Amino acid sequence: MYDWDRAAYPMYFESDLPAFRVFPSVSHNDPSTTATLREVYGSLYKNRPPNFENRLDIEERTLLQKGAPAISKFVNAEDGALTAAYFKRIPDLPDAARVQQVLSKILPVQFTGIYQDVFEALTATGIPHLASFEDSNSFPYIDVKIVLSILIKLGLSNLILDGSVEGTNAFIRYRLHNNFAEFVRAKDMLLYILSKKERRSTQIASYELQTAVRSLPEMALVGDAVRDPLAAASQIYRVTERLCATDRAAATRKSEMPDALGWKGRYLIFTATDIEDTELHSAMKARGFSDPVVEHRDKFTCLTRFRADIGRVFHVRTSAGSGGASGAMIMGTNAIEDLKPQFVISVGICFGLSEPKQRLGDIVVSEMIQDYERKRVSQLRPEDRGPKREVGPTLLSRARAQRAIWDGAPVHVGAVASGEKLVDDHEFREELKKFQPTPIAGDMEAWGLSAVCHAANVEFVMVKGICDWGFNKKKFKQEVAARNACEFALKALVV
Repeated sequence: MYDWDRAAYPMYFESDLPAFRVFPSVSHNDPSTTATLREVYGSLYKNRPPNFENRLDIEERTLLQKGAPAISKFVNAEDGALTAAYFKRIPDLPDAARVQQVLSKILPVQFTGIYQDVFEALTATGIPHLASFEDSNSFPYIDVKIVLSILIKLGLSNLILDGSVEGTNAFIRYRLHNNFAEFVRAKDMLLYILSKKERRSTQIASYELQTAVRSLPEMALVGDAVRDPLAAASQIYRVTERLCATDRAAATRKSEMPDALGWKGRYLIFTATDIEDTELHSAMKARGFSDPVVEHRDKFTCLTRFRADIGRVFHVRTSAGSGGASGAMIMGTNAIEDLKPQFVISVGICFGLSEPKQRLGDIVVSEMIQDYERKRVSQLRPEDRGPKREVGPTLLSRARAQRAIWDGAPVHVGAVASGEKLVDDHEFREELKKFQPTPIAGDMEAWGLSAVCHAANVEFVMVKGICDWGFNKKKFKQEVAARNACEFALKALVV
């Protein structure tokens, strides 16, 4: 928190709170946005192309190159912060309106990049630096009224409005929370979706954004959820995606979203036992994912986790097997229809079918799923009639590439037999080994999830650890098998 914040946010300077000691009070050679941008625009296209050129199409590059002499001359002669309003004052600028549109596209990304290196793109109030939404009093901070509108929708307005000691402490706890960056990321996306390309003035843009935010569906939080910024982020993401699905203008803005604000891939992971849940949670925590947030949907409840470079990972727990009201097939159908993931992964434990080549704790990645339930039962003409489904090629390719450099438990790739029966019988197990192609392992959930994903055109793969051989079952290897599978799945597939 810097001295120049004092006038705008006096409430945070009135109390000598211990929590403030973690904030810087003076500048430590922090970059000046104006100085940094002057270096760029004062020599635009003179020595080398600007580093933002890859964000422009050919027409935009041509326009900017044509206007570069006038831009550089003006920047070197005129003082002032290099905002969109500053560039509008350039005289004799060819195609001025179009050039200003290009600059309004680039400036927010530049400001965000400059501040992100030092401030993690956050200000004292937890408001991100985005030049698109600057206000005149605290440039380049986003207008606090816009953010307040979002916080009111979430029931978090006291984070800014409550200037008491207790309120300030609550704000600091929220600001320092590990998940706070995800709240900012979600808020940035929502504002970008709601904003309009052409801004007549900062004041009008601010008013329009406040109005747009207030017209959104309610995003109220309850209970302990208000203490975790990830809960607020989940609410914002949900509303944003609903907006993009129902509003053509919002969908267009999403498709034009700069790389720094774009959505990452979405993953949906299924487990079916308590041991699998525990090991998945530990593995995700070890790999830097945020603590899970419980999200209640219409037909199911899931856990959501974030990691900045990956995005969201949903986790749904089913009952063992594919059938039943809470089995993998019905729960998988509901989750895929609602969450619309790009990739679906079933992780946990399975039984092995190739003892000479496998050991307990080894990892199995499905190449194909075979349904062992549908078969002709006959002493004269027994016949396997179950479907065979290939898994997602992208996920399988990732698993094979990671296997080449994996230094953990051995990884086996092949066909997997799957069905409703809990296999604990040597004779039945031997029958499974007669399937073609010969399966290397078996489980109870993959056939249902593979069917749902096939119908929804979503990539699916099973990654599970061998905990027994399908007969004389014992539980002592389930924990290590689930742990190995979860670690490999997150390392290889959730990227």
